[in-house]
Amino acid sequence: MSTIVSNDDRVRRIITDPVGYFAEARARAKSQVRAEMAREAQGRTSPKTGDKRSRRRR
Repeated sequence: MSTIVSNDDRVRRIITDPVGYFAEARARAKSQVRAEMAREAQGRTSPKTGDKRSRRRR
């Protein structure tokens, strides 16, 4: 879902639709937190560092 957007496009979007832009950013952050919590619940993060990159992918 992540797309690369130039700073000009981002600024234009914030100016023209600030409510929609920040609602989308908030929803994206919530989904990232939920995904991280699910990975932790499944034991896919390192117990010492919490870094998901420290273990090999299956």
